[in-house]
Amino acid sequence: MSVKYSGINLHSNEVDVLREAERLTGEPIPVVEKIVWEELDESGIRLRKHQVGFIEENGYIVELGLSKRNSNLIPISIKSLSQL
Repeated sequence: MSVKYSGINLHSNEVDVLREAERLTGEPIPVVEKIVWEELDESGIRLRKHQVGFIEENGYIVELGLSKRNSNLIPISIKSLSQL
């Protein structure tokens, strides 16, 4: 079954995970084009980008960024994301 989340059609169990993450963090998880985990500055010093969001393909979440969130708040249902 397909459900809309942020204007994107996702399988219902994928939406359940995002809604649980929202409930835990108090904020929506936006759809993004790219998840950026880290990058280097011009002098080679590692900088972290704390990207929060998800990338969808064919109704499945294939990438999920929650790096700004407290790791204790990661939804236990994340294990149901079969395409992650």
